[in-house]
Amino acid sequence: MKNLTNAIVENFLKNILIIMIALLSIPSISTGLKALTEPQLTNTLTIFSMLLLIACFACFTFSYGHTNMHSFTAKILGHITIAASMTLIAILLECIIISVHIAYNPIFSLVLALSILLYLSTVLFDFWDLLRAYNN
Repeated sequence: MKNLTNAIVENFLKNILIIMIALLSIPSISTGLKALTEPQLTNTLTIFSMLLLIACFACFTFSYGHTNMHSFTAKILGHITIAASMTLIAILLECIIISVHIAYNPIFSLVLALSILLYLSTVLFDFWDLLRAYNN
């Protein structure tokens, strides 16, 4: 039980760190995207969407169940692997949200809400998968 508690704390701290990194990146992302023309922004949205699909695939494919959770090194590598995917997802969602705000403002609220739900699902999946690994 102590190992599970430690893993949950580690996972919580990892998720807080990812959110902090994502929030700190907003100003530079916003500045860069505002410098693009509307056609460039539209093309960039397509690229962001493709990258987001790949990051989501990586995130939801990874499983702590394939990791030796009793090995500190394996567990940390698992956390780093999923943290990389989740950080990419958070930053790509920010890029999409900011791009939509600039180029397609009428649907900004919808895209923001859907992006929050998508990111929340990655966080919930991360915790669920961690709990599942310790319960098997």
